[in-house]
Amino acid sequence: MADDDLSQREKRQQRHQQSSRKDLPKTVAKTYGIWLLVLVVVGAAGYGIYKASTGGQECPGHWHATFEVFVPGPQGQPQKVDMASPRATNGLPYYDLSGGAGMGYEVHMHQSGAEAGAGDVQPVQWHFEKDGVCVGVQSALHSVEIDATATSLKLFGAHAQVGQAQTWTVNATASLHYYVESKVDGNWTWGERPFADLKSYQLKDGESLLVAFGNYTSDQITIMEKQIPAPISRV
Repeated sequence: MADDDLSQREKRQQRHQQSSRKDLPKTVAKTYGIWLLVLVVVGAAGYGIYKASTGGQECPGHWHATFEVFVPGPQGQPQKVDMASPRATNGLPYYDLSGGAGMGYEVHMHQSGAEAGAGDVQPVQWHFEKDGVCVGVQSALHSVEIDATATSLKLFGAHAQVGQAQTWTVNATASLHYYVESKVDGNWTWGERPFADLKSYQLKDGESLLVAFGNYTSDQITIMEKQIPAPISRV
């Protein structure tokens, strides 16, 4: 059929079909680009959530933080978890970097050697390495064979050497609290933190952590806090 025989309506339909065929590659490319952008954004968000949940931000410096964990002892009195006595098969302190705990590069302890620090600091000081991946409190505690949650505390592994491998769960007469000593207005100050905030929180250089399971008074908590030495970077 010649163009002259086509009605105006038919001509418009013909031009629309020709134009649609020409624009199809552009439409496909645009749609593909939009979906690709969506996938990139979703993937980046998911990766960010994963990194935040595992405390995986880049650690910018060689940081030090001290910690102590207290559990109920005889008559319910606070008893310090012994991090110094367990020994590896090579005779070194078990939780030393060169001991038997298999501590990673990102977080470890020096209970012997040049970086050990003073005697009271050696068994209670974490080292977070420069250019490593920072780790949250939950992962740091796991590195010394302590599984911590908001409602339970489990000591395993070498803690059996000193009779402290056990699980404690919050009940009507015992609770679990986490405290951090951080710098506030130029002063080092203790404050209680919810576990949800600490789970992936990277302890800053010079900070200290107290974990206390049991039924304790504020005076007892203060005594525990005073037993935690300052990290060598703070001194």
